[in-house]
Amino acid sequence: MAAPAAHAADPVIAAGDDVACAPEDSAWNGGAGTPSSGPGSPGRCHAKHTSDLFAGLAPLHILALGDLQYENGSLGRFEKSYAPSWGRRKSITKPVPGNHEYGSGGQDVDKDAGGYFEYFETELAAEGPDAGNPRKGWYSFDVPVPSATGGPPFDWHFVALNSECAAGLAPQVSWEGGCAVGSEQERWLREDLAADDSDCTVAYWHDPRFSSGEIGDSAIMAPMFNALYEDYADIVLSGHDHDYERFAQLGPTGQPEPGRGSASWWWAPGERASSSAARHGPLRARSSRTRSMECSS
Repeated sequence: MAAPAAHAADPVIAAGDDVACAPEDSAWNGGAGTPSSGPGSPGRCHAKHTSDLFAGLAPLHILALGDLQYENGSLGRFEKSYAPSWGRRKSITKPVPGNHEYGSGGQDVDKDAGGYFEYFETELAAEGPDAGNPRKGWYSFDVPVPSATGGPPFDWHFVALNSECAAGLAPQVSWEGGCAVGSEQERWLREDLAADDSDCTVAYWHDPRFSSGEIGDSAIMAPMFNALYEDYADIVLSGHDHDYERFAQLGPTGQPEPGRGSASWWWAPGERASSSAARHGPLRARSSRTRSMECSS
């Protein structure tokens, strides 16, 4: 079934992750990246080129889904590589951290993701104290959408979460258990959802709850997904696994639940997307809380 036709006042929301190569990466090439050399060799480090697409999209917000700066998100790397690409739209960016914001393993670890929180300090401060707190990093915001029929506007509610609990560095940066049932973030999420009366809900974080890619499902994110499912959330966006995949509406164990579950995407289009996967059929997002409109992508 086709989605309802867009109208002039529809806001555009862009999203993506796994964005900027490290400046010391030979493929960074001064920010220009390396060109394609044929099928199966698409080139690398194209953050500048993907960010050029924003000019035509004219998004209201950009949801930056983590791993925004490789190999670790130091402030110097953010300023040299991310800033002249996706950072050109920094003022409208609503970011979440990924595992590379906390380091790349071994001795290269920043338990507070200092580069990320300093680079986005102004943007995160606008979202409240939790958003800019290195031991938290979660927040929510609303996007009002005018009615296509002249009626009252309705809201999309966006929830940004920190999935470092699901990353390999979680024990080293004291995020182990940070997404468990009863954790501070899970309690905050349930309170946020209970207090919100928006028509449609979108949640986003870095490590996908469900993935057919090489890294696979992140069971550690189940408490977050389950809380959203119980609140009839409409869409979940993630990244991390360097592919593209979209799901039909899913229940807590990943089973299709048309008309009830939460639709999910994960992808990494910023600079490292390499292949695609698909399961559970085509995506169609529909609000379960209202009979008068559809939450459509």
